Amino acid sequence: MENTNENNKTFSQIINLSVAVPLPDAKINKGKGYIEWGTKNVYPDYILSMFNSKGSALFTAIINKKTKLMSAAGFKMTTDPILNAFIKKNRLNHEIKKIVLDYELFNAFALEIIYDKIGENINKILHVPLSNIRLGLNDDMEIDHYKYSADWSQSRKDMYAPIDMVKYDGSKKGKQTYVYFEYNPQNKGAYAVLPYDNIINFINIDHKIGVFHLNQISNGYNPSMIVNIPDTPNPEERKEFSKNFKKNFAGEERSGKVIITYADETAPTITPFVGNDSDKRFVTLAKQTENTIIQGMEIPLQLVSLIPGKMGATEDREALLAEFNTSYILPRQDVINEVLNELFDGQFTEQIELGSIIKEEAKTEETE
Repeated sequence: MENTNENNKTFSQIINLSVAVPLPDAKINKGKGYIEWGTKNVYPDYILSMFNSKGSALFTAIINKKTKLMSAAGFKMTTDPILNAFIKKNRLNHEIKKIVLDYELFNAFALEIIYDKIGENINKILHVPLSNIRLGLNDDMEIDHYKYSADWSQSRKDMYAPIDMVKYDGSKKGKQTYVYFEYNPQNKGAYAVLPYDNIINFINIDHKIGVFHLNQISNGYNPSMIVNIPDTPNPEERKEFSKNFKKNFAGEERSGKVIITYADETAPTITPFVGNDSDKRFVTLAKQTENTIIQGMEIPLQLVSLIPGKMGATEDREALLAEFNTSYILPRQDVINEVLNELFDGQFTEQIELGSIIKEEAKTEETE
């Protein structure tokens, strides 16, 4: 935004350094026959970036911890040698880790099912990255298949063009894709509501706090300020200066605003906004952010990171893990067990079931 006073030959600009957070809306793309997932159809990429590099270290640690507790033990051995052989042949103890990770990140997971030639039993079952799947629509705008692209941000290119995947229908024919979405009334027939939707802002805040301190250490530059330039350039020159300023000083992770003024016969000045003691305020904000993330992710902090003097005793840790196992891990494991056993439809004499590493985790000592 720019304000101009031609009589006094003064100009001012406000540069917004904030980064907008995409919304997880679902938009029907009639022309391409699928439901988009979030702004520009890349909301899953945004979630993955939060998990991998542009989010909260605490959030990443929680997701990894939940995934480990739910999947690290793999599937239980059974008395059915055919089922045991199937688990080994399909590397299900490896695939389950990817399935659970998707489940924790997206509240959903996808499986590719390949039936035998006679259409009687499942021959193969594989994890499909949930982030690569979109809901496909027929001419009546009904979801009757899935679309898959290895990179939806480049889906216009031939090598990433979406391909159709047959939606699971129980017919036991060929290759089908089964997608499970955790129920939420807000789903409205589209994508699952993330279990941490209500704390995404705090996950971003946790990351921004780290970026703020990095910037302070790197160059001490405070982005909330007024910069006065002793010149009155023309509109094109001001536009170019603004562009270069953002490029050199903002960066994609900066936040705040800079007001740039232009006026003749003055010396260059940089004036920080009064009261912008962000470093002090961030101390309080950091603690609030940590507490909110922990509450929103439904896990005690002591299970994510061992804290000296807090819940370090073995019996205390066992009690805490047992409660978390009952309230969170087992119900989520039961969902996966039920989905798989429904798909197998009596193919084996026993049901497949995920194991638990809770007892092993409880024995971890504070010094480890």
